[in-house]
Amino acid sequence: MRGPQQLRSRQGQGTRPGRRSDPTATVRPVNSKLARRSEAILKELTGCDREAAHEALRRAEGDLKAAILLLEGCEPSEAVAILARTGGRLDAAKKLVPTRRPAPAKD
Repeated sequence: MRGPQQLRSRQGQGTRPGRRSDPTATVRPVNSKLARRSEAILKELTGCDREAAHEALRRAEGDLKAAILLLEGCEPSEAVAILARTGGRLDAAKKLVPTRRPAPAKD
């Protein structure tokens, strides 16, 4: 039988509080199927077209989170630095990106 010290040391292992499964965290295109999946995720999250998604992923070297920041107006080196500063948390990173993308034209 385990003592209370052993039980306490095993609690909370496996997941960290405040973390949840994120399908964008693990997608790195290593073949054409995964590249298309990354483009589809990027299109869904940002509303961009396929060509813009493809170009952003190319510039971000396949990093989906960095590609999202590129579409927000970041340069690749800025995106990597911001993601490193926020521990890879996209929601926090997006708050640090000054949006440089042109506003949609109004009719």
